[in-house]
Amino acid sequence: MEHQATNNLPTFDLLPAYVAELTAKVDRMEQKLDSILALIKPEKEDHVMLNIQEASKLIGKKVATIYGLTSQRAIPFCKQGNKLYFFKDELLKWISEGGKQEIESLADKSREVFEKHLEMLKASKQGYSSK
Repeated sequence: MEHQATNNLPTFDLLPAYVAELTAKVDRMEQKLDSILALIKPEKEDHVMLNIQEASKLIGKKVATIYGLTSQRAIPFCKQGNKLYFFKDELLKWISEGGKQEIESLADKSREVFEKHLEMLKASKQGYSSK
């Protein structure tokens, strides 16, 4: 602004010009911020935790069906106490893969846990039989 009062404050007559200039600056700043924010994306914006009702709406299945899928370990889920939780990105991936969970890897993990438990039982039984 070329016209300024002696105390660096705008005069009443120049107020509309100052408001127009400030508005233009704010608009430019908003455009710059929008372009910066477009470049910066959250890494896992879809890694959002959902409860069973939200998961039901997302994948279009009834809550009872989802309970059945979790008991079969056919759907990705997390369990904390008595509550089931799902992650949006995992459910979308599950759907895109045809609704199939990696059953083989889950079976392998279950098999390992089972074998360790079996070995522990055998070891404890041998300890009782030697007494």
